[in-house]
Amino acid sequence: MSDKLDLLDITNTSPPPCDITVCSATLEHLQFLQPGLDNMLLSTDKLILLRSFLGESQLKSIHIKKGAMAHYDIHQFSFHEVFSLFKRNGFSPKIIRDQYTDSMPWYLDDGIIRTFYVVMGVRI
Repeated sequence: MSDKLDLLDITNTSPPPCDITVCSATLEHLQFLQPGLDNMLLSTDKLILLRSFLGESQLKSIHIKKGAMAHYDIHQFSFHEVFSLFKRNGFSPKIIRDQYTDSMPWYLDDGIIRTFYVVMGVRI
């Protein structure tokens, strides 16, 4: 096991090869699904667990917390988009209910409703 932490921009750099990738509550802050998810999938040998806002369609909102100096984007990617990338990169995807939120809708201040899901992908 490595004793160091590497900081990288997943949209510009592929992480080092690994057996398992866990990405929780991060993907929704990327501007675009690709190439970030592709880079994660390409570097993963066996299993990926992806926890993010997913739904029937792609949505985008801009969020600002009270007292924050700047806004940040929150995206919802579609099941179809995510599943297509998983399959194209050699993974069999499966939806798992998010235990932390029970995959219940989350109502954001801007009126958009989001739901966290976990996608488990096993390399085939």
